[in-house]
Amino acid sequence: GISPWENDQLSHQFQANAYVGVNCPEPGRLEESIRAAGYDPATLQSLKVTGELTTEDFRLINQMPVLKNLNMKDAKAMVTAWDDHAGRIYKEENVFPEYALYGNSTLRTLVLPAGLRKICAYSLAHLQLMNSTLEVPDGVTFIGDEAFYSSCRESNNVTLILPASIDSIGAEAFWDCGMQCELNLSDRLAYVGSGAFNYTRNFYGVFCFPSHLAYIGDNAFGGLGGGYWGEQSTFSGEIEIPQGLKEIPAQFAPALSNR
Repeated sequence: GISPWENDQLSHQFQANAYVGVNCPEPGRLEESIRAAGYDPATLQSLKVTGELTTEDFRLINQMPVLKNLNMKDAKAMVTAWDDHAGRIYKEENVFPEYALYGNSTLRTLVLPAGLRKICAYSLAHLQLMNSTLEVPDGVTFIGDEAFYSSCRESNNVTLILPASIDSIGAEAFWDCGMQCELNLSDRLAYVGSGAFNYTRNFYGVFCFPSHLAYIGDNAFGGLGGGYWGEQSTFSGEIEIPQGLKEIPAQFAPALSNR
């Protein structure tokens, strides 16, 4: 089916574009739903999706050649697989699947599903968003390996907002991510993988290790805020080792400017 989006200016950042609204009633049926509503995936530029989305649906989205604006605020992302033991399809809901939008070169604005809990590996890597804000919804607790790897590496005037709900950040999750982000590490954060924030030159703020941090991988904060290879960091703060940290790896702390 199709739902109008003329008055939904808040959730697509007050853009005046004409958006097409499509409901995907079951995972894997997005193309069928778009065509049933009378549209061609090859010509859609702006799309608001509701319903259920899984890997096959994101594969379609990545193949839509002129899609610039995607709003999934009211959709539910999930991972699906066949369960031999139960004899049915298994669903893990509120999960952004691995490689979901990996390498997407057409999207300029993106709104993630509001109910997300996990962002899996490589799912938002190498994006080329422009002149917009990407907000990771409050409630996301897990960000997988290379999830935002090298996204918007030229910045493109894109702002990233991260919630305080995150407790685990995978290896190289934000490596070379060029988005602008005021980084405030929540005390919920317990795990930061190797190279997680390496060369995040447009991140900024006051740095403080979360008090419940239990694991930091090698070079997890190398180049945070550009503080690498002699560059001036955009971060100030003090380095205080959390009591729960059992092992201290090489180059575990960022270079701080303390301006």
